[in-house]
Amino acid sequence: MSSLSRELVFLILQFLDEEKFKETVHKLEQESGFYFNVKYFEEKVHAGEWDEVERYLSGFTKVDDNRYSMKIFFEIRKQKYLEALDRHDRAKAVDILVKDLKVFSTFNEELYKEITQLLTLENFRENEQLSKYGDTKSARSIMLIELKKLIEANPLFREKLVFPTLKASRLRTLINQSLNWQHQLCKNPRPNPDIKTLFTDHTCSPPNGARTSPVSVPLAAVPKAGAAYQPLTGHAPFQPPPPAGPSLAGWMTSAAVSSSIQSAAVAASSMSVPPNQGMMKRPAISDYQSAESEQLMKRLRPAGHGIDEATYPAPTPQPSWSLDDLPRTVACTLSQGSNVTSMDFHPSRHTLLLVGSANGEFTLWEIGLRERLVSKPFKIWDMQACSAQFQSVLAKDSSMPINRVTWSPDGDLIGVAFAKHLIHLYAYQQPNEARQVLEIEAHSGGVNDIAFSRPNKQLCVVTCGDDKLIRGLGYAWTENIFV
Repeated sequence: MSSLSRELVFLILQFLDEEKFKETVHKLEQESGFYFNVKYFEEKVHAGEWDEVERYLSGFTKVDDNRYSMKIFFEIRKQKYLEALDRHDRAKAVDILVKDLKVFSTFNEELYKEITQLLTLENFRENEQLSKYGDTKSARSIMLIELKKLIEANPLFREKLVFPTLKASRLRTLINQSLNWQHQLCKNPRPNPDIKTLFTDHTCSPPNGARTSPVSVPLAAVPKAGAAYQPLTGHAPFQPPPPAGPSLAGWMTSAAVSSSIQSAAVAASSMSVPPNQGMMKRPAISDYQSAESEQLMKRLRPAGHGIDEATYPAPTPQPSWSLDDLPRTVACTLSQGSNVTSMDFHPSRHTLLLVGSANGEFTLWEIGLRERLVSKPFKIWDMQACSAQFQSVLAKDSSMPINRVTWSPDGDLIGVAFAKHLIHLYAYQQPNEARQVLEIEAHSGGVNDIAFSRPNKQLCVVTCGDDKLIRGLGYAWTENIFV
């Protein structure tokens, strides 16, 4: 999503909060994943609304995203389990144990067994580690302190914990500016225009076909009587609204706008118009009394066109990103220990980085934790299966740099292409296991690249090498057919 689209979401969040659409605000926070409302999260934890706590979290992270996320979900589910035991609701505790906590047994089976044994105790506080467990309220507060530390340390929440500083009712202000600019383009601007819809562009129609006297329309907005928009609660503090002034759109409440009619008119010459509005009526010079307005209209009028009409070009397609989206500072540095020759991120777990090195070793990093999960030095799995030519090459020089590492589209396989003859395929299992699957002498000379494909929904591996060949391998390991 582009930077401007992201900012629009924040403007909508502010508008929804000012209009008191509380449930919708938090739903958009969760669905967009742009802003994690810590205050809302705290309220739900203190209230013990565990389903909502996990639903809200799910917009920002999943259980297996990284170890911070795993710890967050574990602490929440453990607290839910202990509260059920404290109420002597054994049936509920068993249900939580099987449905919610079972997922953690694959990472720490001993801990899961210890949690299960709590069912056998009349009071789980008999367990030494839980002897200081107080009442439910204090336990939730203590857990919340730990959760906030984990959230702040989790790289997936980076830059999502602070709401940007905005002037009050910013979205309304922008709409008012748009309406004022549209009013400047009216052929017959009325002194008190009746704004009835935002669904179409504003135009003034003269009463009974008569032309009205020209009017200068200020670019400020008047607050509706009795309406006041407070700073957004639950977000970072906002600047107080600036003083209000007269406005074209009297039905809208807004902050005053610092622009002038002249700046709006000048800006009009550089604004794009959607294709279905390529022709629009130009305000007639006679509608403006001042010489300054006439000069502005001359500047707006394209050469070779009449006074009343102007053709606007179709908008130039904008890229889905902007320069503001590009990172400019180093956020993480990892020490690989050997010259890095290739890298590839996991297709769905975007903090898992696969790295190939000149010494033949490939490494899997969890960059959010700066942790090395897997490291596989080069070795030949079956020397007898290697050709005499390859064995002769190895006898002269046993070094085996990696040319390319890559993930399969589903992230279950790792492909490694070496600088001499071989490719290796590994099966990846979370969190830190890479199992040997296939070793192929794919080319005579170096294997320069390796890629995965799914023709007819069947996984294939494609390689290219110094022998000027491109070869494909079907997923059926018993076939090993190269062409």
